Amino acid sequence: MKRTTCHLLGALGLTFAGAAHAEPHADRAPSIYLGASAGGNLVLSDWATQEVDEDTGLLVSPDSSFIARGRLGFRLIDALSLEIGGGFLPTSADGESATVLAYTADLLIHLGSGDFRPFIVIGGGAYHNLGEGDDVDAEGHYGLGARWRLTDSFLLRGEVRHALTDGLTPDGPEIANLLEITVGFDFEIWGADVEDPTPPPPTDRDGDGVVDGEDTCPDVAGVAALKGCPDKDSDGVTDAEDACPDVAGLPAMKGCPDKDGDGLIDSEDTCPEVKGTKELKGCVDTDSDGLIDPEDRCPAAQGPAELKGCPDGDGDGVVDVDDLCPKRPGEAARKGCPAPPKKVQEKFSGSIKGILFKTGSAELSGKSNPTLDEAAEVLKTYPNLTLRVEGHTDSKGDDDNNLKLSQARADAVKAALVGRGVKAARVEAVGLGETQPKASNKSRKGRALNRRIEFKIQQ
Repeated sequence: MKRTTCHLLGALGLTFAGAAHAEPHADRAPSIYLGASAGGNLVLSDWATQEVDEDTGLLVSPDSSFIARGRLGFRLIDALSLEIGGGFLPTSADGESATVLAYTADLLIHLGSGDFRPFIVIGGGAYHNLGEGDDVDAEGHYGLGARWRLTDSFLLRGEVRHALTDGLTPDGPEIANLLEITVGFDFEIWGADVEDPTPPPPTDRDGDGVVDGEDTCPDVAGVAALKGCPDKDSDGVTDAEDACPDVAGLPAMKGCPDKDGDGLIDSEDTCPEVKGTKELKGCVDTDSDGLIDPEDRCPAAQGPAELKGCPDGDGDGVVDVDDLCPKRPGEAARKGCPAPPKKVQEKFSGSIKGILFKTGSAELSGKSNPTLDEAAEVLKTYPNLTLRVEGHTDSKGDDDNNLKLSQARADAVKAALVGRGVKAARVEAVGLGETQPKASNKSRKGRALNRRIEFKIQQ
């Protein structure tokens, strides 16, 4: 339990860690305030709000639950407050809902000074179970918290309390441990400002030797000659007047650079590394086609604006840099290439008769060369095409061996096409074994038809 409490207190401290650096607000003492908080009530050991379940005779302990609190506070002096309050716990016990009220009277000891102030809380009160087995038990508690004054009257608040109350045991009295974690606010409805008899010394937040009241740039260290303002890029223009404070520039251009010397500062120059003209936003048009080079996809070759400055030599609407067939009109869907003639598609689709292998082998017969030469030439003529090569066998022999043989034969055809200048990425080799017969394997003629290579042209 001690370790859990430490972790929760640490988290609460981190939540408010930055508050100490804020500009202080008027502190008020004596004062009267109202407050509200909400959070969780963690039951760390069995808690008796109902001594015995009348039906079962078993001892029942409420579960951990949400808690909401309200309070009326009296801040007597700067370091001491008294509070009275009440809480509402909609909990459950043994599967049944139960409502518990909490009544408290607290003493708060405030630590430190400023808007962010931790405090120690010590107090006591009672828990009142409104449900079956109506029960009122005394409790005592202690804890830590912090208040953060956001305005002269409004404060955020967070705290952790360890409460001790009636425990639940069949063998006699026992102490129950509860851990309560809440966040909320306090609002002062009346209060007197605490006067500081001594005026604060002049501050110099940035430590540059110029007090804040005379420092034009009080949060950034500078030099006295520039009223406390810096010149980070050392270009003779203070950062407050420098349009480009992180880059050394020219006083005539408000401290901004012009690397290419074309009269446009780099932040307004579309081409800051190339000396251009103001009419072209500091850029050049190398091919003189009306498009500046950064907007011209083909800056070294003239082309129309609607094609982003790129030429289309064959006039098919596909610019040359994207056209796989730049000298022959084609179709955009075919990457600028025309569709192959129907007779070519028919010849190189389906079973290919001219591709032969040595019996039981993946070694291509020399008689296959004319067909392979022609297929390679078609693929090079129409570079938008891809080819799926499928190897098939008959059903004689072992199924696994047939599958391996069909794959080896498909691979051999692909290798032959790649060796003839076709890119490997354009050819897919797949072995299907005996899974897709074209005829019955019961006859010699049927088995001959099933031993085949098939091409599938993909456009």
